[in-house]
Amino acid sequence: MKYKLVLASFFKESKITYYFYKEEMFFQCLFCEEKAIISTKTTMWKCSACGNSGNLASLIAMIKKQENRTVSKRLINPRKQKNQIKYILRILMQEEQQKKTRLIRLLQKKLDELWDHFQLS
Repeated sequence: MKYKLVLASFFKESKITYYFYKEEMFFQCLFCEEKAIISTKTTMWKCSACGNSGNLASLIAMIKKQENRTVSKRLINPRKQKNQIKYILRILMQEEQQKKTRLIRLLQKKLDELWDHFQLS
């Protein structure tokens, strides 16, 4: 957890989607936009999809090279999705029919995003 705040600050400043899980952070790979993992102890990272790897210094160098970078995909944070789904379900149990239909569609979209995320992992 030594570099947790440094990494969070870097990802936030660089507008890279990320989330924490235990001693590691997951973020969107700068090469393929799939899920990569970085150690909060050593800052060593690796993308399981494209195989690129390095450390925080290499990520900083890549960001400097890709100043006008655009992201076409969004990294899904499973814990956040779960909490949003639970919240929608709580509201759904209390609302009238018209609002229930809209909330069910939103819930279906979130579940589809989670399904797609885990199919690609």
